[in-house]
Amino acid sequence: MATILIVDDEQSFLNAVSPIVGRSGHTILQATNAHDARQQFTRNAPDLAIVDMIMPDTGGLETIAEMRKLNPGIKVIAVSGAPKAGRSRLLDWATRMGASRAFAKPFVVQDFLDAVDALLREKAAEN
Repeated sequence: MATILIVDDEQSFLNAVSPIVGRSGHTILQATNAHDARQQFTRNAPDLAIVDMIMPDTGGLETIAEMRKLNPGIKVIAVSGAPKAGRSRLLDWATRMGASRAFAKPFVVQDFLDAVDALLREKAAEN
C-alpha cells in the first residue's frame, strides 16, 4: 500500500478525505500547514501528496514546488475551494508547477478516488 500526505489548513477537509482515501489500506499522513507538510514529506517520503492551494502561511503552489524539488517523481493532486472566479486559474497554475491532477472543492468523490488510484499505479510502474 502507499503513503499519502494530505495537506490542508481546514481540519474538516482532512477529517472527511483521510478516511475515504485510507479505505484502500493506504497510510494517511496529515499536515495543516506547509511547515508540517515539509516535515512529514522529508520524514516519510510519501508516494502521493494532496495539497490545498490556499493556506495561511505558505500557499499550495510553493508547497508543490518544494515537494517537486525534493522529489521530482512525487505525484501531486492539487485541490482548491477558492472562489470560482480565480479557482480554475489557480488550479491551472498548480498543474504547471507539477501537480499531476487538480480538483475544485467540492469534488465528486469517485472521480477523486479514481485519480488517486491512477496516480499510484503510475508511481508503481515508474519504480
